[in-house]
Amino acid sequence: MTIIRIVGTLTLWGALALLISGCGGSGDTRPRQPLSGEVSLDGHPLDKGQIVFEPKTKGEGITAFGQIADGRFSIDRELGPVPGSYVVRIDSIDLSRLTHSAGKSGKHKNSDRHVSANLIPAQYNMDSTLAAEVKADVSNSYKFALSSKVAANSKPTVVFGSQHH
Repeated sequence: MTIIRIVGTLTLWGALALLISGCGGSGDTRPRQPLSGEVSLDGHPLDKGQIVFEPKTKGEGITAFGQIADGRFSIDRELGPVPGSYVVRIDSIDLSRLTHSAGKSGKHKNSDRHVSANLIPAQYNMDSTLAAEVKADVSNSYKFALSSKVAANSKPTVVFGSQHH
């Protein structure tokens, strides 16, 4: 991942925060739903990160995001999405890796080596293959089991979208 992609990811998070905090309403009359769940990376709870539920179809839902701490996340009803189909994006940015991998010019010290500040592979965020169905009036609880060792052209084995009634 290049420095441009890392900066783009960080900019996306900032834009999402501004967008959500600045919006009074979406015009969607369906009730928002609370979400919760677990996120693991290579079999261990993800220490920290961010999770975004983005509508699969533009205009068919409300984007919601939350923080991951010690492998768990929870999004309150007031900030949650409305029922529908969502793409899920998970990031965990390690700023120390970004600082140590870039020189003063912002370029990698070793141009042959791409050091990512995001601990989560792109197939779980920028190029996400994760999905979730949010339903009304049930406990929307999800479990995302991610792997940092994913072959370039392989589909991930991920448990996702388990909903407990």
